[in-house]
Amino acid sequence: MVQPFDRYYPTHCEKQKFSVLIWRKYLRIVHLSDLHIFCPDAISFQKIMNKRLLGLANWYLKRKRQVNYDIFPVLLETLKNLAPEVICITGDLTHLGMKKEFQKSESLLNDMHSIAPVKLVPGNHDLYIKDSAVDMEKILGRFFSITDTEKSQIKKAGENNLFPQIDVVENIALIGLSSSYPCSLLKATGRLGKKQLRKLSVALDELSDKKSLKIVLIHHPSVSGLVKKRKELLDNKALEALRISKGIELFLFGHSHRRFICVDDDKAPKSLHLCAPSITSIKKAAEKRAGFYVLDIMAKKKPFEIKVQDLILSERGNRFVLNGQFSLNLQPKPPFSAC
Repeated sequence: MVQPFDRYYPTHCEKQKFSVLIWRKYLRIVHLSDLHIFCPDAISFQKIMNKRLLGLANWYLKRKRQVNYDIFPVLLETLKNLAPEVICITGDLTHLGMKKEFQKSESLLNDMHSIAPVKLVPGNHDLYIKDSAVDMEKILGRFFSITDTEKSQIKKAGENNLFPQIDVVENIALIGLSSSYPCSLLKATGRLGKKQLRKLSVALDELSDKKSLKIVLIHHPSVSGLVKKRKELLDNKALEALRISKGIELFLFGHSHRRFICVDDDKAPKSLHLCAPSITSIKKAAEKRAGFYVLDIMAKKKPFEIKVQDLILSERGNRFVLNGQFSLNLQPKPPFSAC
C-alpha cells in the first residue's frame, strides 16, 4: 500500500528558479524518461507491416502534437549546469524501435555522456518487435552499465538475458531491470520474468550485506494502479515481495508520462517511488509536462539522506524551473539473519 506524497508540490511559479548547489558530500543523480524519438524518413512499407503500424497511426493522430524535440539543447545546457555524477534514463528512447531511431538516440546520449555517465534501461517502445531488441543492444548496449562497457549479444529477444545490470557508486547500487518485451498488438505490458527476478534476489542479498542504498531503474511503474491493465507490470507482486523481504529503497521509472511520487506506508520497509514524465512532452498540465528529477544522495551515513528536486519545463518552453522539492531519510534493510 502506498500513499501519494501530498506535501510535495507547492504552487507552481513561472519565475521560480531551481537551486544549482553542488553538494560535494552528496552524489547527484538525474532521472529522466520517455524521449520517444521518431524518424519519419526511416519508415518503409516493409518495416511497418507489424505492430509498428499501430504506433505510426498513434504518432500522426495524437503524439505528434504533444512532443517537441527542440527541448534537447535546453536539456543539455541544464544538465551541464547541474553537473550530475550519473544520468539515469528509464526507457522509451524511441517511438517505433527502429534502427535509425536508436542511432539518433545514440547521438543525444553521447552528448549527455560528455556531461556525466549515462545508464539506461529499455522501454516497451524500444522493444516494439523482436528485431528492435537486437538493434538496441548493438547501438545502445554500452549505456546499460556505467562501469562495464563490454557489449553482450542478445541470444533471444525478450528474454532479458542482459539484466539486472548493477553499478555501485559510493555505496549506492544502481540496479537496471528490463521490464520490456515485444508484446501483442494492443498491449504495452511489462514483464521481468522468473530468471531476472532470481538474479535480482541474489543481488539484493549481496547488496544488503554491504548495507548499500538500492535504487531500481525500471520502465514500467513499480506501483500498482498507476496505468491501465494493458500497460502494467505483470509480475509486480513478485517485485513487491522482493522489496518487502530484501529491501529496495528507491524506484525510478516512467511509462505513464506523468509526474507521480509516493512513499510506502509504515507496514513495510520505507521506499520512495518516482515516476518521471516524458522529457519531450509539451502538454500544458504540470502533471504531464516535460521535466526530470534531480536527486542528491548522502550515502556516507545511515540513514541515507535524499534531497529530490522536480524540474519542469517552463510555460514558454525555454528553460527548466523548480516545480517542487523535498528531503527524505531512507534506512537500508539489514541482511536477514536466522535465529
